[in-house]
Amino acid sequence: MIVLDDLALEREQVMSLLNILPQCLFILASESRSLWGEGRVVPLSGLPKNDAVMLFVQELGREPLNNETSIIEQICLALNGHPFRILEMASLAREGKSLSEILKELQGDEPDLAATVLVVNSLDQPQKNIVGILGSLGGALVTLDHLRELADIPNIDASLKKLSTLGLIQTDGSKYGIASSIIKTLPQAINLTLWDDTVIKHFANWVVQNPAQGLLEDSLEALAKIIQKAGEKKDWQQVVRIGRALEKILILKKRWQAWADILDLLLRAARALGDRKLEGWVFHQLGSRAMCMGITETARGFLSQAFQIRKAIGDQAGMQLSQHNLNVLLKLFPIPETSGCRRWFTCGTIGAVGSAGIFILILLFTYFSPSSPSTTPPTDVPPIIITNTQFIEKETLTPTPTLIITPSITNTPEPQILYDFISEASNAAWSFGVNDPDGFYEYPIDFIKDPDGSSPEANANTNISPYAGWDRDPDLEDKSKESLVILAYPAGHSHVQGLYDLKQYLIQTDDQLVVKIGYKNVPTKIFSLLPDSDGVKFKVIFENSEVDIFKILLEEDEFNDRRTQTLVVELSSLAGFSGNFLLQVESHETYYNDFAVWMDAYLQRP
Repeated sequence: MIVLDDLALEREQVMSLLNILPQCLFILASESRSLWGEGRVVPLSGLPKNDAVMLFVQELGREPLNNETSIIEQICLALNGHPFRILEMASLAREGKSLSEILKELQGDEPDLAATVLVVNSLDQPQKNIVGILGSLGGALVTLDHLRELADIPNIDASLKKLSTLGLIQTDGSKYGIASSIIKTLPQAINLTLWDDTVIKHFANWVVQNPAQGLLEDSLEALAKIIQKAGEKKDWQQVVRIGRALEKILILKKRWQAWADILDLLLRAARALGDRKLEGWVFHQLGSRAMCMGITETARGFLSQAFQIRKAIGDQAGMQLSQHNLNVLLKLFPIPETSGCRRWFTCGTIGAVGSAGIFILILLFTYFSPSSPSTTPPTDVPPIIITNTQFIEKETLTPTPTLIITPSITNTPEPQILYDFISEASNAAWSFGVNDPDGFYEYPIDFIKDPDGSSPEANANTNISPYAGWDRDPDLEDKSKESLVILAYPAGHSHVQGLYDLKQYLIQTDDQLVVKIGYKNVPTKIFSLLPDSDGVKFKVIFENSEVDIFKILLEEDEFNDRRTQTLVVELSSLAGFSGNFLLQVESHETYYNDFAVWMDAYLQRP
């Protein structure tokens, strides 16, 4: 059984939902009927008279006087026993509003609207500003930081408390929104259009500052409301600003319909602005989305339009990207037998791995045959201790860490393993990032739990795509043996990363991060004929968006040189914090043989 409260779907959307889950029983609660011909409709009445009066008196905070009980009964009757409305009117009476005046206002043809007007008129100007801002957002919740900046009023906490007492706003503890009971009537009680431009401009300026992904996700519903409002106002520049930022989050969240809605708005914006490059990009994204959903003909139509537009304006990089996805559809690259967007999802990415990359792959193996390194494998390489890393701001370079080579290993008590990133890899959120011609994007990929027959080298002839998965007993570059490793394949000019949510672990002064990194030997013939890897960059990043920490703990170049590296990172500078850890592998220029391996990765407490 599935229960959906406050349903706001159209009839076609409800029917689609019922068809997707035909064996389920649905209970749908909505203000207006959204389904005909199926099921049973049960009108919901308000509270019975005695219960309604009891609720009113409880909120009033005192016993009614001699003649007040009758007035309270008439107020509850005018409000049809609606609990929220009853609480609102009782709050007004508690604040000093006469019960007789309240009843007089409610005895018109629209008691709901009259109740909203009564409450709004009782507010001071700062409180009206907050209601106007939240009303403009149509019920979406926003963080207190955004609300402070938008309202720009002193002592906003006191105003929020008063509005919450009156039942005009709702909160989940950290975000605020307008109460659902007044969303329909509020636009007639206060001019919300006065706030629309302010809200749109604020969030449009905010998203172009590249806020952390977590902050964007917190504002997802608000941004969705705002871009729709910007579209209604035909404010196309702001639609583009907000839409490009919002699109990335919708992809990561796998919000397919919302993604399509945003792309439709962006297409309208592109045509209104005469921006052919943006129009080509939108068609490419629409085609890539259709590919993910297995709608082949639709995907081919959108991608063909993208290709033609990009060709007409001379967008060579864009043409390669669209041609790459068209090649997939035309079976030049057979689509893997997995659902969703697992391995070939490019969505306007993997710049050099488009159609030009295909021909490079075909041609280069004829001319290049790299020789094997002659370096003798070392024995008992001591670990490298990395210390004194510093906090950095996003998009800045990481300072070079101090490397201390320990001459020997002393006997110490067995450390406690707090968390093993290798064994827990399937619980992380894996993605690949790449520099698209129009910006940097991060796209989700599935972590491959069972690597049999699906590792990158197993499909060398048909698949050059970002990949992350377990590999069991692999052939490693230093001939060592590991029963389980993470194999990461960036697939060119991109990175592959796993995000581990470790907010439940509070880092202590002596805690350490230990990693062992290297390469997997891949004897597959086609890769032996291509240029050898010129190295990858392993990174471990710590982030906590709540306190704005973004710290690169480890950044190490690794080469397929028959030796692996073990590194230990002291975490004393993070003592007292918790957050997310990101394990990332980034490719260099020559990427065909970038079969990078995390052999060990764990947190320990000596």
